[in-house]
Amino acid sequence: MKIGKVGVLREGGSDRFTGIDIQMERGRLYLSQMKYLQEVDTDRILEMAEGSKTVVDEHAMREVETEEIDPSIQDEVGAANRILGWGTKLLWKNCVFYHKLQRHIRNPCRRMLCNVGLVLKKVKKEKQRIELRPLGEKGKKVHVYTDCGRKKKTKMVRKGVVAFWRDET
Repeated sequence: MKIGKVGVLREGGSDRFTGIDIQMERGRLYLSQMKYLQEVDTDRILEMAEGSKTVVDEHAMREVETEEIDPSIQDEVGAANRILGWGTKLLWKNCVFYHKLQRHIRNPCRRMLCNVGLVLKKVKKEKQRIELRPLGEKGKKVHVYTDCGRKKKTKMVRKGVVAFWRDET
């Protein structure tokens, strides 16, 4: 499998593209975000949240109350939510948490920051990956592209979309 200017991915090989791990095992192509998620310091997020919860439940996900709002952690909540959004892009079961927590980004509170940290901690433990299979017998080429942008000075990344498709080559 060719990966742009990087080269060819052979059996047992692996590569990365925008935080997505690409692996070839026994003629099968797998995608995951395990390495990206391992680099996330969830303990630091939970420390900033000053939370004592160990699980995200209905009580933890209730609407933010006025007295809980803490504008001083707006940047931390936004950054943690963006990490969660990218880290669950391939994990549709956990992507639900991102969409649910995204609603509270305008009302930052430590409880929601704690929820993000707990979800990231849970996702880091899972070893999920996606297998790309050809629709036909000849489908082997994979094209990977992204529309995310990066500001060099601030190293901020806007939300991006990664898409894959196969063709017959």
